[in-house]
Amino acid sequence: AVATHKSWFFSEKNSSGQRIDYHLAINGELRLTPADQARVALQKNYEAMVEEGLFLNDPLPFSELMARCSDLEEEINNRERT
Repeated sequence: AVATHKSWFFSEKNSSGQRIDYHLAINGELRLTPADQARVALQKNYEAMVEEGLFLNDPLPFSELMARCSDLEEEINNRERT
């Protein structure tokens, strides 16, 4: 229901200009970790935020943050659907 609502009222496009299919997130295809150039750009941005002191606590290294996101992505995508 949430994916359908989001698709109707808050539809967005990805970096390629295609509409995002929110139903993929509930069908085992959720993506939390970017790949290729998106990952490079995110890492640069994250490292700039670390350098500027924008975190209240010591931030995780980028590689560990991405590993945790990847683990969470895998756990969510492998859950049984009800």
